[in-house]
Amino acid sequence: GEAVAGVRMTHPEFSMVTGIVEAGGRLWLGTIGAPYLGWIAL
Repeated sequence: GEAVAGVRMTHPEFSMVTGIVEAGGRLWLGTIGAPYLGWIAL
């Protein structure tokens, strides 16, 4: 794949991504800073 830098989330409490996985045409992001999952369409 291609490296991606500078991805920004708009949720003010979603920060410091610590886990990432590609599945179902999305890039899923996890954080230890909040109980949320984020995703970006690929």
